Amino acid sequence: EVLEAFRRDNEKIQVSYILVTPEQFQKDVSFDEVEGDEEAQNYYAQNKNEFTIPPTIGVEYINLNFPPPEGHRSPLGESLTAKPEPEKEETAPEATKPATAVGQTPTVTAEMKKPAREKANAIFQDLLVNPDMRAAGGKHNVEVKSSGFFSMEQPDLALGWSYELLIKLFQMDKNAVNDPFETPQGMLIVKITEKKDSYVPEYKDITEKVAEALRKDKAKAIAQKKTEEYLKLVQDAFAKTELKDFAQTVKSLGLEVHQTPVFGRGEYLPLVGISKEFQDAAFALTEQNNLSGVVATETGYSVVHLDSRVPADEKQFEEKKQSLSEKLLNERRTQTFNDFLNDLRLKAKITSNIPQKKQ
Repeated sequence: EVLEAFRRDNEKIQVSYILVTPEQFQKDVSFDEVEGDEEAQNYYAQNKNEFTIPPTIGVEYINLNFPPPEGHRSPLGESLTAKPEPEKEETAPEATKPATAVGQTPTVTAEMKKPAREKANAIFQDLLVNPDMRAAGGKHNVEVKSSGFFSMEQPDLALGWSYELLIKLFQMDKNAVNDPFETPQGMLIVKITEKKDSYVPEYKDITEKVAEALRKDKAKAIAQKKTEEYLKLVQDAFAKTELKDFAQTVKSLGLEVHQTPVFGRGEYLPLVGISKEFQDAAFALTEQNNLSGVVATETGYSVVHLDSRVPADEKQFEEKKQSLSEKLLNERRTQTFNDFLNDLRLKAKITSNIPQKKQ
């Protein structure tokens, strides 16, 4: 088993394929105003989850920038400390001038961060008494900014906030103020001003969005049907000759052929990306059965042809055998334990009253 796993994990292949994307057929999708609206409403009713708006928040925030290192300006604004007037200096010998190594980024020391930290803490203490960001901003002579609604899935990129901070903010209640959060640029204080739970909009509010989704769905169906037709043409062409040249056959049909680099399982591929469906279909091909069926991926529909296979170098097996054995044993233990728990749950016949309680 370990040897087979080694071969599977380390073999590489190269394939050629056609890719038929739904986008190229969207222009061919049309429906009249009356029937189209009825069809769109039916699509909305059957696919409501597709239009779910995720939880969103709106915020007010104060950003206190750390002062830039000497000789550098902050990308987000001026330093908290006043700039001294420039003084005339005598030209010093090159050996006595301070220098920064090429490629070295100047750092902001803890002492340089201290004024921003202290000011952020003072503002936060005031907000604990009165959570009015505008009042606190006016008192401490700092700008208070606000955002529109944004979600975890589509954050406000202009804010440039980390994923860690976003998780924290989405867990807070409306009108709550987070304690000062330190970023590489400075100190940040955020108040949740608006909060909306996840919901499905009414059809009348998203008619254009539903129509676009329906158009894409129809284009997807056309792309799948076209790919099935192309596969049949390739199969018929192969049946007529002993020399089964996939690339030449595809080109003779007026289609574009793509070829991957030599790749192993889990590797990123141009155009396709990391598609389990595509790779499963590709690695299942053999010299005797070197043409796939229609393969659905995130980007479209494909027909895949095996060009070559590079087997795993079994000279490396001995050095990788132990670690691979441990990995497989851990996977087997986890699967066995999960199966055991599932069996217990089935035998226990546990029932849940939570849905009734919610109703």
